[in-house]
Amino acid sequence: PHKLQVIVQGEIEAQVERFLSSGSTFHHLDSHHHVHTNYSIARIALPIVKANGFSSIRLSRNWGDDISLPKKIYKKVWNHYFMKHIKGVSEYFTDFRGLRNGLHLLPSGSSFEVMVHPMFGNRTGLDLNGALTDSGRLISEELAFYKANEEIFDFHGGAQ
Repeated sequence: PHKLQVIVQGEIEAQVERFLSSGSTFHHLDSHHHVHTNYSIARIALPIVKANGFSSIRLSRNWGDDISLPKKIYKKVWNHYFMKHIKGVSEYFTDFRGLRNGLHLLPSGSSFEVMVHPMFGNRTGLDLNGALTDSGRLISEELAFYKANEEIFDFHGGAQ
């Protein structure tokens, strides 16, 4: 293997070992900026997390109206690969906007994961009077939407 692959593999193994030493029983692979969905990283990470009993993985975002066709194809291939190798994977991964705008289009019985980045205020520095936001969107407004539509959500967040 290339020297860089050895370094990346060592780092992933060290992080998995550190995580497992915490005693957590929820073994879910995720990464900052979703780098685990990059081919070069995924082909190193997947065998490691699979060998260590990880039961789920965050997909590459595949639900939303702002994904270009080439990205949709790439994501479909990788997500299929992830689902083939780790069984506890939701079918869709999106953000608040993607779910809100496309909730009515989700297939019945599908499972999904929603990405949130809770913060106070937003990246533009706009003062939201201390309200909790997801990248500038008021979380209270998003939660009100889901509460109003709660009959279509099950306990795990999947559409029914």
